[in-house]
Amino acid sequence: MAEPIGRTKQTEPFGPPPPMDPVEMPASSLLGSRALSDGLQAWDWVAVVLLFAIGALAVVMLWPYYNFSSRFDVEELLSQYVDAEGPATVTEMCRALAVRLKRYQQRNQRIIRRIREAFQLA
Repeated sequence: MAEPIGRTKQTEPFGPPPPMDPVEMPASSLLGSRALSDGLQAWDWVAVVLLFAIGALAVVMLWPYYNFSSRFDVEELLSQYVDAEGPATVTEMCRALAVRLKRYQQRNQRIIRRIREAFQLA
């Protein structure tokens, strides 16, 4: 019986896969087959280090900071300034909110500096 066109005869239908060519290894998709063809040279290592450094900077910039303070609870503001026994004047409210914002700025200063420096390095 003649075999169909385009098919070859296999002796083992589920045999082991053919060995991978070093150029087709998974690392070559990251570094490129030309870079790995003659081994890793100094500039190749510089590129790898820069790739990981940029990744680390992205993580630093995008990291969720749970101790970042900048919340104003509407119910708290209303109960403190409007619904109190003697409602606060606009001047008193502005002063209290300015003091609160200054406290938030002092708490967040380290986090903001870290993010700003990561942006500058990136």
